[in-house]
Amino acid sequence: MVAGTSAPGKQFFRFALDSRDEARKVVWPTRKETVQMTGVVMAFVVVMALFMWAVDGILLWLVKLAMGQGS
Repeated sequence: MVAGTSAPGKQFFRFALDSRDEARKVVWPTRKETVQMTGVVMAFVVVMALFMWAVDGILLWLVKLAMGQGS
């Protein structure tokens, strides 16, 4: 196979082996940790969505007020 004998091919093969070795060193989270972090992220998204909705409502009210359409 030509790709395995050329200099770029050898570099790529070495890179692939090193990448595999590094991936094996990673400490992957447990299922419990993954579920907990997913819950934290989802809660944060809900809180931020509510915050952005409130800011949007306030800005809409201010713009209407500035244009003389506010009640």
